[in-house]
Amino acid sequence: MDVLGDIVPSKLADRIYTLAVWSSSSSANAKGLNFREILSLLVLITRGTREEKIKMMFGLLTSSNGVCIEKSEMFRLVREWERDCLPHELQHLFAESEKVSYDRFLIWVENYPDCLGLSKWLLTPTDHFSLVNKLDTPTFYQTLAGVTHLDEEEIVELEKRFWTLTGSSHSGQIDLNLVKNIVSPPLPDDLAAPFFHALDENEDGHIDLKELSCGVSAACRGPELERQKFVFKMFDLNRDGVLNEDEFNSMITLVNEVYLQLNKNDGNSFVTKNYGKGTHLTLQEFLVWTTSCESGHMKEFSKLLYQLCHVCLGLKPLTRSNEGDIVRGWIEREEKLPHSSGSIWNLVSMNWWSNWHSYVNFHPHLTPKLLNKSKKLNAVASNHSQGVVATGYSSISDINSGSTTSLSSLSSKKSIDESNITSSANALPRPGHIDNSNLTIPSPYRISSLTGEGARLKPKIQQGKDFELVPKRLWEALILWYGDAGVMSLPRQTILNSNGVFEVELYPIAVKIMKHQVVPRPPQIPTVVGGYSAAAIHAAGNLPTTTRRYIANQAVFSRRTTINQISDFLSSRLVIKMEDMRLWFYRDDLNMKQLSENECRTLEDLGFRDDDGILVEVRSRDGTWPEEISSLMSGGNKNNFNNNNNNISGIKGVTGLNNLGNTCYMNAAIQCVAHTQILYKYFNNNCHLFELNRTNPLGMKGHIAKRFGDLVRDMWSGEARTIAPIKLRWTIGRYRQHFSGFQQQDSQELLAFLLDGLHEDLNRVTEKSYFELKDSDGRPDDEVAAEAWESHSARNKSIIVDLFHGQLKSKVTCKVCGHESVRFDPFTYLSLPLPMESSVHIEVIVIRQNGSIPTKYGLTLDMDSKYTAIRNHLTKLCRIPAENLILVDVVNAQFRVPPSEEQKVKNMNGTCIFAYEFKARPESKLSHVTTTGNTQTFSDIQRSRCTRNIF
Repeated sequence: MDVLGDIVPSKLADRIYTLAVWSSSSSANAKGLNFREILSLLVLITRGTREEKIKMMFGLLTSSNGVCIEKSEMFRLVREWERDCLPHELQHLFAESEKVSYDRFLIWVENYPDCLGLSKWLLTPTDHFSLVNKLDTPTFYQTLAGVTHLDEEEIVELEKRFWTLTGSSHSGQIDLNLVKNIVSPPLPDDLAAPFFHALDENEDGHIDLKELSCGVSAACRGPELERQKFVFKMFDLNRDGVLNEDEFNSMITLVNEVYLQLNKNDGNSFVTKNYGKGTHLTLQEFLVWTTSCESGHMKEFSKLLYQLCHVCLGLKPLTRSNEGDIVRGWIEREEKLPHSSGSIWNLVSMNWWSNWHSYVNFHPHLTPKLLNKSKKLNAVASNHSQGVVATGYSSISDINSGSTTSLSSLSSKKSIDESNITSSANALPRPGHIDNSNLTIPSPYRISSLTGEGARLKPKIQQGKDFELVPKRLWEALILWYGDAGVMSLPRQTILNSNGVFEVELYPIAVKIMKHQVVPRPPQIPTVVGGYSAAAIHAAGNLPTTTRRYIANQAVFSRRTTINQISDFLSSRLVIKMEDMRLWFYRDDLNMKQLSENECRTLEDLGFRDDDGILVEVRSRDGTWPEEISSLMSGGNKNNFNNNNNNISGIKGVTGLNNLGNTCYMNAAIQCVAHTQILYKYFNNNCHLFELNRTNPLGMKGHIAKRFGDLVRDMWSGEARTIAPIKLRWTIGRYRQHFSGFQQQDSQELLAFLLDGLHEDLNRVTEKSYFELKDSDGRPDDEVAAEAWESHSARNKSIIVDLFHGQLKSKVTCKVCGHESVRFDPFTYLSLPLPMESSVHIEVIVIRQNGSIPTKYGLTLDMDSKYTAIRNHLTKLCRIPAENLILVDVVNAQFRVPPSEEQKVKNMNGTCIFAYEFKARPESKLSHVTTTGNTQTFSDIQRSRCTRNIF
């Protein structure tokens, strides 16, 4: 009843509530209707269609089954709602049957819409029941429009810009840092803070929508005096309504700086008559002074603020002539600023630019002859934007290079001849959104671009004929004014070519960004790979996964971009660590090279052309490089991945081994053996080829020795800085399945297998005879050792035995008879224990009772030392008796006293120990201590001053 009002009968309201609960999602519980359901009901009653309201009436009048209306039930409900009145039209409804379906009820209602009070209430339009408050309360936009020179539509558009700016801020608000990025340049850096200060009315450190609207209105709308008041507010930093001497001088300096940016040839400085030392200028005096000021400094500064509020803050110009003045003034300023590499310019199609020019320069009362005298617009200049690598443009670093449009010659070009503008009786239409499609060609690749260059330009397009250039911020303003639906942005950057001329690079280099993709292993292995049969390679098992190259993305970079800058960009853009990424130049399979040695060279220096590729090689999880593995799997051709290494004269022996997938353990063992001086000379001179033992049943048919010898020769050739030992690895995996996979293994275990395999493959003994060693029988050790070695050499004779085999003496003594038996057994390697550190290093800070500066001592103690040892060592160093030192640990900012003096130092919790000097106080004088009346300060608690000796 409270919701529907008093005009609805209570029983009808109960019926409506029952129907709403039954049909709502909350019918399962008895908690009633939620807000959403009540709102839906009210919208149905007040704003529902005629068909929806008739269906609601049918639901209210149906019986419990909800399928049809029964005559008795409807008569009962109508009597309750209509005060016992039954309209005679009801007889027509039930003329054929006691039960009526919805279709029959719909026809009856359409014929008798005013028969029932319910139908008259729902189907007849009325103002008695409405969800809208008809009171004329001004909205927020109307309120703002009433206190500013902006209308509601402009405030709505300004609000869109407000939320865009807050979304781009790190703090989520329009703070000083964001304002500096927006307005500086064109404002000098020192003017960004005063500008923010003038907008921040409540001085809370950020600008809200109300402050932005009021500030923009004061800066660029209304009469000239209103705009000068905003200038006064900028420099009245203490908000006292008066410009003091410092504020006045700061204003003169900054306004003069802005003026000289546009009038460099004008040597006149901002001279202020009658204002000097001790100046205090009120607002009224300031307005009088600006009005009487003969120079154009203040007008130029006010003009800049006017343009800035429109271009940077998104306010739309009031009239077409204002828009033309703003755009022309902005471009004129950009032309006069110093050129800088990295500034961004956007291309605008000449078709749209001509229409826009006709629109803003339209004057029905002017003749074509008068229009001829108007100023020609130059659309090209430079700005202070930061240098970038890609035309996207993520700011990476300054780029200096050549391009296609010289800035030094741009000022002489004419963007459009205004004499072609003819007057007519009707105003020219406003141009639509910017369409640059006639300047571009489609990309040959349907892949995403990592940079924001927009699109490729048609070849040989000309400025002034096909397009015009506008500064980046002016382009963004035009997008705000004319819409961004389907607009193609074509940003291009300014670079410095080799001749020292600034140019706009219209045609940066478009490259393909390539990656690797894992290819499933083929079911069959080639017949021969690197000299091995298919059976031999298959025996090795777990072959490396092969990969293929594919085009993942495209990107556009300046021709003067260095490889190092591209590496930084791709590492950040693709989220890859620099140490896990290598770049390759790729034109085709026969023309590719690694770029790691050319980080400081530019794309132009390296001969990059459009559609060349940059292959991004990412290290696999097992530490391998896909390009190396793929090259080795395709036959071990070094030209693909060692091409860059082969051009560098290496030092013989200083050659690394590539990781083939968790093969660091193998590489470490091979490097140790291959750098044994006598052994590498033996293999490097091919001596092993004369001693290969292919019939030794304990050997590997000479395969291990042959492959190891080939690898040693490659390592000591000095032709490459890195080599992949894949053939030796396959051979080792063939004869020891344990090393065939790509899991981490023990390096010493592989070293033992390698030395044993080399020995058996190079064993000069072809037939091994059996020898029984004699007992020492008390003979001298030299004799027994020589006999044992002779027996060992009779069965084992190789370069490995000469270099790596030795003897270990063992002696067994009988405890009963005292007989001693001595043996000399051969060995190849020994396991030696690593010495363990037996001392602990601690730091102790000694704090003396007299308040002197604490002293830090470093102590080296045995692992089993106790806390008492610390006292004894400190006594020797700081001359404080051990009994006067209290030791505490500091753990998690808490003091902890050792539970026992017998606790070992190695079990201490903290990393540093504090030792406090604590002298016992005399007992005889304890009761006679008197305090002085000297006033103590808080600092006395910390150090030095004491009125009595309390310790």
